[in-house]
Amino acid sequence: MDLAIYLLPFLAHKEATAALETCLSNLKSRRNFLEERCKWCKTQELQLPLLAFERPLRLLEVEIAWLREVLSELRKNKKEFNIEGWRKYEYREPTG
Repeated sequence: MDLAIYLLPFLAHKEATAALETCLSNLKSRRNFLEERCKWCKTQELQLPLLAFERPLRLLEVEIAWLREVLSELRKNKKEFNIEGWRKYEYREPTG
C-alpha cells in the first residue's frame, strides 16, 4: 500500500478513488477478523495469542486512518493528483 500513493497521479480520478476504496474495504475486513480473534482469545484467556493479534490490529488502525485521509483529499479535489508534486520533491537521507 505504501507504493500505491505514488501511482495516484497516473490514474484517472474515478479509478484512483475506486482502487483506494477497495483497499480500504479489504483493510477493514482484515481488521474485523483480527478484532474477532482478539475477542475470542480474551474469552479463552489466551494472553500470548491475544498479544500476537493486537500488534497487527493496531498497525491496521493506522493504515485505515491514513487511507481515509488520502480518500478524503481525493474526494475534495475531484480531479487527478498533480504529478509535479513528485517531480519537485527532494529526497533526503535521514540523519542520526
